[in-house]
Amino acid sequence: MLLFVFLDILVLGVLGAALWKISRLRTPDLYSKRKASLYVVSAFICVILMLILNVGVMVQDRAGTNLFLPGTVATKARVWVQANGNPPPQSDDVGRNIKIVGAGIDFYQTYKNRIPQEIATRMEPAAKLESTVTRLLSPAEERSYFEAAQTFVNAIGSLVPPTEAEETVKP
Repeated sequence: MLLFVFLDILVLGVLGAALWKISRLRTPDLYSKRKASLYVVSAFICVILMLILNVGVMVQDRAGTNLFLPGTVATKARVWVQANGNPPPQSDDVGRNIKIVGAGIDFYQTYKNRIPQEIATRMEPAAKLESTVTRLLSPAEERSYFEAAQTFVNAIGSLVPPTEAEETVKP
């Protein structure tokens, strides 16, 4: 989020510099005024794009939806839990457990440098399983996929901060 604030300040600085440049023009040269006007228009377009991006990221963070915009790990974790963690993994639903493990491995590999170390170490053994299985599994392998699915749901779920509604319900 600080990156967006920095970019907003930078774009507003460019816009201010362009307006200052136009105010300093003393020549009736049409080319110079057209060039300066182009700077102002491009700076306004950048400001509008940054505002749209900022509002999109805030909506994505608050609503927990995936708008394919940059966001925090907590936002991505909330979207992942909504897609894969409800209902929780079942020991008899092997296909769904494999799907959860595959999605968990993708999440782990994408965000392993941005999540807390203790959560990453909890997820690491589960991430060593195969994400796609093309053979029949033994009961021990089915159990390991069930445990890995539980590990991913619990670990990624712990990255999601509680919403305001959940905080007000707690006694």
